[in-house]
Amino acid sequence: MNGVMAAKRWIIWYMVWGAGTAWSQSADLNFVQNDGGVHHALMAPHRNPDAIPPGFEIRLDVEESGDALWLISSLALPYGGYVISATCAFDYLGKFQVLWADTSAVRNTGWREEPAAELAMEPFEAQLVPMLLKDTKVATRLRVEPGLAVASGELFMVLEPQCVPYRLPFTMTRSETGWSVIQGRLVSALKP
Repeated sequence: MNGVMAAKRWIIWYMVWGAGTAWSQSADLNFVQNDGGVHHALMAPHRNPDAIPPGFEIRLDVEESGDALWLISSLALPYGGYVISATCAFDYLGKFQVLWADTSAVRNTGWREEPAAELAMEPFEAQLVPMLLKDTKVATRLRVEPGLAVASGELFMVLEPQCVPYRLPFTMTRSETGWSVIQGRLVSALKP
């Protein structure tokens, strides 16, 4: 019986290891995975809060179509990294969020993701949740009070499996030609 249990454990370990290797969005098959480089880069902010993992980047834009105003967040995720989707029904503090300085003037009214979030196992709660597992464009539909010319806010999310919160401050402004956005610097929200 002990040999059967050991064989089952080995099979489960191999399946989890294999799934972890195939799970990433990276297409670089020449990457040396056994040197710890991926994990070292992904875990760097625990040692240096100013370090952003290689490949983690966010670009903001604003789109207007008809009466709809959208804040577009283009996320490039690092190898092996993921973020819990804003569409997740569970109350995760670290899921993708757009937070506004004045919530009475600007509100989020809808979400669109391209590609759509994928259901994946959240390892700490052991439940399926929608996750952004690859580079994703997240569009947040906004309701803005008439006459508003400036709106400040920030993106907030926790990059997993690093388990480090990040924030990206930004300011949207309206001119005669429409809305535009100026983004700040992506920073770790860890306390030093």
